Amino acid sequence: MWRIAVTAVLLAAACSSSATRGGGGTPNGVRPSTADPADTVVLTKQANHTTVHVHVGDRLRVRLDSTYWRFGVPGGAELRSIGKPTYAPDPDCIPGGGCGTVTVDYTASQAGTGSIGASRVTCGEVVLCAPADRTYTVTVVVGG
Repeated sequence: MWRIAVTAVLLAAACSSSATRGGGGTPNGVRPSTADPADTVVLTKQANHTTVHVHVGDRLRVRLDSTYWRFGVPGGAELRSIGKPTYAPDPDCIPGGGCGTVTVDYTASQAGTGSIGASRVTCGEVVLCAPADRTYTVTVVVGG
């Protein structure tokens, strides 16, 4: 069984990207959508292996393309998951294809650095993922 390993990452520098509410640029992997609340930072697969910056109280939403993704417990006390993952299979997909999305919401609950992680083994009907496509990790720096 594939085990999800999520650990807190203690980084003070070397951020590869950042995201903030309101103003500022939109880094790769941070995609707002009209279906998402305006005060939510939305992370997609392009945010994999990056660092984002948020404030205490901000909401984060991770939306990954494939229903095969499984999320672990957030690394560190800085992030708290809100509810369970929401799976939205594509009705036009063949059974077992993994088409669709999985979405998980988090709240930045205290200042510090934490992480969000997910993993999968299968990338399609009876298709194993390449090693580089099996994990998703984003470091989240929460400012006060």
